[in-house]
Amino acid sequence: MRNRKSKNVGFSIVGAVLFFILISFIMQIAILVYEYIRVRTENNGLIAILILIVIIILSAFCTVFDWIRRKITVDYPTKKILRATEKIAKGDFTTRLEIAHEYDKYNEYDLIMENLNKMAAELQKNEVLHVDFISNVSHEIKTPLAVIQNYATLLQEDVLDSETRKNTRKHSYLLLSVSPI
Repeated sequence: MRNRKSKNVGFSIVGAVLFFILISFIMQIAILVYEYIRVRTENNGLIAILILIVIIILSAFCTVFDWIRRKITVDYPTKKILRATEKIAKGDFTTRLEIAHEYDKYNEYDLIMENLNKMAAELQKNEVLHVDFISNVSHEIKTPLAVIQNYATLLQEDVLDSETRKNTRKHSYLLLSVSPI
């Protein structure tokens, strides 16, 4: 089994660059708005209020952007894994998760999903072995039980004389003592 390396879910170069660009863009917008308002008005109180409003709007934009990013990168895979583990815990060992990324671009969630798929496959194999074992044991027990039942039925009937009844009892004890039960 190969040991796969994963990309870190919490930090990626592309994600960091995109976040840096977003923050730079928001700061540039704030500076431009400030300059536009400062040139058009001499009222410092109005400038402060408008800049505060711009900062609140831009902060809300960043919050929504981060919320969407978390939904896609964290919440969705976590809920997918949770649903699968609930199914497996209830005994549905046919449950498999579709891995989101290509083999060489796995992240931690992909590795967890792959491991869950392996565990479900092993549990499914064990369940088949368990059912087969129980089936074989019950089948093997039926034969000696049928012999015992036949001798018991024969001994209950009045058609046998006492000598035959005695020999039948000895024979049934002998069968029981060598029986693989």
